[in-house]
Amino acid sequence: MLLNLNLLFQTLDVNKKLCFMPRPLTPQSKLDESTARLSQFLAENEISRTEIADALGMSVSGLNSIFHRGVKLSGVQAKAIEQEYGISANWLLRGEEPKMVNLQDKLDLGDRWLLKIYSKDSEPTELKMVTLPKALATEFFQSSAMGWMATLFMRGVSPHEKIFEQLRDWHNDIPKKLSDEWKTLQKELPVEPVQDKISIASAFPNQSPKQLRQWQTIRYFLMDLTTPDEQPLPSSEAQRLGIDIDLSWIRTRREMFLKPWKELLFSAKQKYEEKKEDNSLDEI
Repeated sequence: MLLNLNLLFQTLDVNKKLCFMPRPLTPQSKLDESTARLSQFLAENEISRTEIADALGMSVSGLNSIFHRGVKLSGVQAKAIEQEYGISANWLLRGEEPKMVNLQDKLDLGDRWLLKIYSKDSEPTELKMVTLPKALATEFFQSSAMGWMATLFMRGVSPHEKIFEQLRDWHNDIPKKLSDEWKTLQKELPVEPVQDKISIASAFPNQSPKQLRQWQTIRYFLMDLTTPDEQPLPSSEAQRLGIDIDLSWIRTRREMFLKPWKELLFSAKQKYEEKKEDNSLDEI
């Protein structure tokens, strides 16, 4: 019975893959070379036409018509595929090597520097794991608060109204709020100081498993704060990848931290709608 179940699951798994694989080309198909190369790429990487259609901003039927009619890929379509999957637009359109491109090569030097600093192979430090993520989270909330103040001002809301004061307070207090979260974590997830004063390791920041867990926890907490609820949280991916974090602490503190922020945004949106309605009535 167990053997039959295993065979059944294997069969279902194979059928599932077949359902989502791109349709094979028939010998009678007369495709442009660029479309044939795209079909080859989809088949090799088991990318469904539904997925590639979403990446191109097309309907599935619209994409299928390209294959059925055998038309040539446009430059815009090839560039969009390149950006999404790293397959060279030049290879798709003209068969020019290399087939794949390194998307990082298209970044400016400043962006490449940041990627190098944050690469998984770089040495973990408090600066990279705590200070910089905290600065980025601070900028996120301050920019959001400033954006809402500008929007409300353009709608005719006075800078002296309560909602303006609340947004200003959040903008000014956010650095301290985030620093307080870091201090709280340090108390609740303490790290013992290095005992061996003679060891060469004592010349560097304590990177014990407990220290890394503390750093990773605050790092993913800060990333989760700036991730909308409707999107997958970075901490969920960290858990799936086996990264050692205190997920319970992150989820609890995130909910507590964001509660007043969400209430503030709700009030700002309400004020915006009120002014919008008032302006409509004035026009009448």
